[in-house]
Amino acid sequence: MGDYENSRSVCRAVSFTDVKIHSLFWDRILKTHHEVTIRTVINRCFESKRVENFIKAEKYLQIGLEKPLPKELEFEGRFYDDSDVYKAIEGASYSLLQYADIELEEKLDEIIDSVSSAQWADGYLMTFYTIDPQNKSRRWTDMDRHEMYNGGHLIEAAIAYYRATGKNKLLNVAIRMVEHWISIFGSDKNHWVEGHQEPELALVKLYELTGDRRYLNFSLWLLSERGSGHYISSTRPYIDDKKELFYKSEYAQDHLPVEKQSFVCGHAVRAMYMYSGMADVAKYFNKKDYIAALEKIWENTVHRNMYITGGIGSSSENEGFSDDFDLPNASAYAETCAAIGMVFFNHRMNLLHKDAKYAHIIEKELYNGILAGVSLSGDRFFYANPLEVTGQAFLEGEHKRRQEWYKTSCCPTNIARFIPCISEYIYAEDHGQLYINQYISSTGNIRINDINVNITQKTDYPWNGKIEINFSAEENVSPTLCFRVPDWCEEYSYKYSGKTGPSIHMQKGYVCMDVILEKNSTLSIDFVMTVRKTHMDPRVIEDSGKTALQRGPVIYAFEKADNPLGIDDIYITRFTRFDTIWDSQMLGGIMKLKVSTDGKQWLAIPYYTWDNREPGAMRVFVDEEIDNSRSAIIYNK
Repeated sequence: MGDYENSRSVCRAVSFTDVKIHSLFWDRILKTHHEVTIRTVINRCFESKRVENFIKAEKYLQIGLEKPLPKELEFEGRFYDDSDVYKAIEGASYSLLQYADIELEEKLDEIIDSVSSAQWADGYLMTFYTIDPQNKSRRWTDMDRHEMYNGGHLIEAAIAYYRATGKNKLLNVAIRMVEHWISIFGSDKNHWVEGHQEPELALVKLYELTGDRRYLNFSLWLLSERGSGHYISSTRPYIDDKKELFYKSEYAQDHLPVEKQSFVCGHAVRAMYMYSGMADVAKYFNKKDYIAALEKIWENTVHRNMYITGGIGSSSENEGFSDDFDLPNASAYAETCAAIGMVFFNHRMNLLHKDAKYAHIIEKELYNGILAGVSLSGDRFFYANPLEVTGQAFLEGEHKRRQEWYKTSCCPTNIARFIPCISEYIYAEDHGQLYINQYISSTGNIRINDINVNITQKTDYPWNGKIEINFSAEENVSPTLCFRVPDWCEEYSYKYSGKTGPSIHMQKGYVCMDVILEKNSTLSIDFVMTVRKTHMDPRVIEDSGKTALQRGPVIYAFEKADNPLGIDDIYITRFTRFDTIWDSQMLGGIMKLKVSTDGKQWLAIPYYTWDNREPGAMRVFVDEEIDNSRSAIIYNK
């Protein structure tokens, strides 16, 4: 399967536990997350009976598996609902690392007690099959019933809670569960292709925590099972038509062995989780064939199947991908979970390749595709993220307006676990090379060549492109300092207060310079922010003759609330004037955009802030009067 390689040869992220955010922009979001979002998703997990299913499972195990099912112990919900409880635990745990909260910790302990009591003696854990008279014969019979998907989220929750509190009760539950998996599946045992990927990357995290190589090997084995027809033979209903079979196998990325896949397909979230797991495994086993496949898939995803907001998966039919350049605005699915998955995937690719193009995508997701998924109040969510909504569609379509909860609530709980970890994406280090990937006011502690370096970053990003980064080393250290030049930036300047070497050069989207970090050295950067007209690839037919507006990393949208005469007649010309106006009172504090054309005026707001007021129409792309000068055009290709 490949030779083990020390992952230390690959760039490593500076953990979010070593970086504390002090940003006006992100502080509000993080505080709202801790005070509102986490409590909202935990309360919803109780109200929707997701937690109660674990209590029922415990009672059912106590009364005996052979007895008839009592009415009061029937399972409620959907077979993958356990995963929402686990994601809520994970998000709350990471929040505890930033905010001490005894009440929240006690609530997690209560939930964890119920989870622990619902585990079978052999380590199996899934309430859907436990609360069922036929559970002995039904478990592990259908690869699309999310048994390992749920378990993957349990692993991640257990690791998070252990890191936050030092308590190992949930971690022991997760390890017992994985030991059960390993006892029945493997190259000399039973086949298994998990329909919804997630355990692949979770198992790598468990290996990194415990050092037990079997977990890493099992992750590789799960990936190697794909493309052999096991998934199709297990899932229901079995389809005999070859075209339908291929479609079904594509849906779960099982149409080819993973190393032979070259284009993105199927369910968007499943795809991103699998690619993340592949990148993790490639790191440890030096799987060059995996990396080559991932590079092709990335190119296909970003240049042919991604919205300007970072959204992916345009089709609601499969919650995923259709044809290349099929990117409709009004019917865009662009699931919030898929945007989060894009961060997972691109983060790993950035660490493998030390290429800024992957960090560009992370930035796009942070300020657009992901942040749109949760309301400013922190208690309402988007599952799908369209780029255009009419007033009537907004009122009628469940996925066209923010909801308090969904029957399938993967997105609210995914948002809950993602937001506390955003500082993970700011810095990376590789044997004396320090990479600055994201621009967020923060303080951090990083070891460079075994010397502690304190970093303080100050900026009003994403509203202002000026950044000041101060370095304070306990003794002089000479790293290569690499800062990312955002892909939206056409003009920038920088200055380093300390000593630099003779070579300052661009490398894969980074400005790299050899520096001496002394007790007080400062890097000052200024990325000039202007309003830019953004165009899609001409093969995206729906956006032909249209443009979207972007300033810095932020995509803008026109909403009926700011344009009472309507938004259907908005148009842009070469003479359109754009005025930026800071409004600290509007939508949590935003840089709004006044658009003036032919004596008419409209107001645009950041896309992530839409649908935080009264219901109404919204659109990102508007008509453009095309001329021959394309000086400020970004093609998404």
